[in-house]
Amino acid sequence: MPVKNRVKISASVNWFTQELTRLKRFDFDNQRKFTAGQLTRSQLELLVESIFFNGFRSYEGFIREVFILYCLEKKSTKRPNSKSYLKPVNFFAR
Repeated sequence: MPVKNRVKISASVNWFTQELTRLKRFDFDNQRKFTAGQLTRSQLELLVESIFFNGFRSYEGFIREVFILYCLEKKSTKRPNSKSYLKPVNFFAR
């Protein structure tokens, strides 16, 4: 989900948590299929690698979003508003 749509840091945390839960469920289903003989060992290893890759990619996106939201001085649920001294011209350019 793009940062432009986020209002609070907690939205990024919730998205990241949901993404990890989805990946864990996918891994659990794959392990069960492997045990039932529906997947070979090489297929399972490929799926596990893709789960790790997606998990790390989600983590990197989460860190990026939190940094951008901090710089935009978005609200946090547990802490007072932070003052950002970073004011880049455009966060969304790649």
